[in-house]
Amino acid sequence: SPEMEQFAKELKHKRITLGFTQADVGLALGVLYGGLGGPGCEAGVLGRAGPAGGGGGIQGGGGGPRIPGSG
Repeated sequence: SPEMEQFAKELKHKRITLGFTQADVGLALGVLYGGLGGPGCEAGVLGRAGPAGGGGGIQGGGGGPRIPGSG
């Protein structure tokens, strides 16, 4: 649906802006909803192929957001 597509675009933009990877989002969802998380979970929730399926998206180098001056 158009609403879901808009939600997906906004979520991806916010995730990237905050410096989180799809894996970060998946792990957080797993904590909140009992095991749903894992790499590519955001893509699965949004109906797209995850990393194993050759899906698109920007994958950062793990570890969460970049904190200036932290290394």
